[in-house]
Amino acid sequence: MGADRARRGRNPGKTRSLLPLLTAVFFLIGLLAPTVGTATAPAPRFGVVAAHEAPWAAADLGVSWTVIPFRWDDIQPGGPADWNPPLSDDQLALEFALGRQVVGVLTGVPSWAADPVTGLPRGLEDAPDDPENLWAAFVWTVVQRYAGRIDHWVVWEGPDRPENWRGSAADFAGLLRAAWTAARRANSRAVVHLGAVSHWPDVLQGNPPFVRRLLDALATDPQARASGFYFDVLTLRVYDQPESLYDLSVFYRRLLGEYGLQKKIWVEVGRAVSEEGEEGLLPEEQAAFLIQALTLGIAGGAERMAVYRMVDEMGEAPYGLIGADGAPRPAFAAFQVAVTYLGDFRSARWERRDDVSVVVVDRGAQVTTVAWARTPLTQSLMLPAQTTRALLANARGEAWIVHPDRGYYLLTLPGCVGGDICRVGGMPLMLVEENGAGAVAFSPPSAVPEVVPSPPPTPMPTPTPTPTPIPAATLTPTPTPTPTATASPTASPTPTPAAMPAATVPEPLSAFLAGALLGGLGIAGLAVNRRPRRRKEKKECGGQRSRPPHSP
Repeated sequence: MGADRARRGRNPGKTRSLLPLLTAVFFLIGLLAPTVGTATAPAPRFGVVAAHEAPWAAADLGVSWTVIPFRWDDIQPGGPADWNPPLSDDQLALEFALGRQVVGVLTGVPSWAADPVTGLPRGLEDAPDDPENLWAAFVWTVVQRYAGRIDHWVVWEGPDRPENWRGSAADFAGLLRAAWTAARRANSRAVVHLGAVSHWPDVLQGNPPFVRRLLDALATDPQARASGFYFDVLTLRVYDQPESLYDLSVFYRRLLGEYGLQKKIWVEVGRAVSEEGEEGLLPEEQAAFLIQALTLGIAGGAERMAVYRMVDEMGEAPYGLIGADGAPRPAFAAFQVAVTYLGDFRSARWERRDDVSVVVVDRGAQVTTVAWARTPLTQSLMLPAQTTRALLANARGEAWIVHPDRGYYLLTLPGCVGGDICRVGGMPLMLVEENGAGAVAFSPPSAVPEVVPSPPPTPMPTPTPTPTPIPAATLTPTPTPTPTATASPTASPTPTPAAMPAATVPEPLSAFLAGALLGGLGIAGLAVNRRPRRRKEKKECGGQRSRPPHSP
């Protein structure tokens, strides 16, 4: 014990000098604690299609719900006595054990149940409780079998696409009516989704949107209004420009309002990466698309969003967050970033839509501002600061503590990649701050000016001749030298995507806490005489660095 006291007595000043450092570090960790909590538990808003195909990787993503197709022609290919579900009871139990809600999609018609002329299910004109209504019998069987385990059911896959639905909107009204009635008889807690419409197949041909024609058909049913037009949730599918996700969410909310309906809106988003000879996005563009789409879905008022899909499907374009070779794509890390910094959103406001996009997301205790360039040129953006420090994160999961200069952050937003016309915007940056004003009272999406969605082929605006855009009018900066966002002394003074290291950090929290420690050093203003140890960079996705996917 005497030796211990001697060792402690050698440098008492050093021990005392660490107290301000520890205080600063714990202060910053306390500041970041709300965000840490959201990354360790699944975010209730973001899901992935077919998470059961890579269940543990989906757990690493923080996925809270998944969509699984229940194709009638696969489940009962030879007759009603067949039963070949898309996943086993053990797989379903694992989904629940990993904290994920399962949403089923009821679609497909086996040959034995199809009308030989129309190809539609036989008996749709009969009552839903009539055994001759084969579709209603199938829906009742599936919903009753999974009652209490799967309570959300989407009726059909892409009903506005001719290759998916051969009948008219009036025919689909009969299909939806039968599904609603049978599902509610089988499970009183069943939630029926109308899904998932993509809007453009009809509109590009000059036809009224499928949903409008469907609602017109249902409006002639005297029982429809009492049953909420036979659906609880409207599901949208957006596989083109991410900005159309916002426009379509607002458009369909208003369309439903014309019929006196207020429905929740869920969205499925996805873009494939390019393969040789195929049209698609570069892997980095897919990652940028994902964050932009999820952010604009929040701003448009969507309650939940799912990404298509977890793993590449054989014979289909490569949409997966994970490639067929098992390697995560950049979009995998981008989804983790979205869960960490957006998953607990309350509401959002799209503030700018010119050369840059700026979306402010209210998360209660914190505010995340998501910004990206909408042109091929690099853009500079000034953001007013709410507090004296913030977290700056990119889509790769890297994060830094930054400080404003004269009350503003200056962000450098990289231009879009892949050509002179932006297929999607540039790689986004996220600025995370304490919400000094408390919860932000945003206007509902329905309060914005009338929105007319633009067709997918419409490119984003071409760059303006002036390379430096004029700041938004709401910033009203004082006539002082150009402000910059300064990082803590151990980081770069102005972190920009060009200056960021190429490697990714698969777990945003690692970068987050590392930034907190570095920020603590800066705030304490201490000089430690001992050379700091270099920290080994964490590898991606469970300790393995992802191989760059094949690019054209």
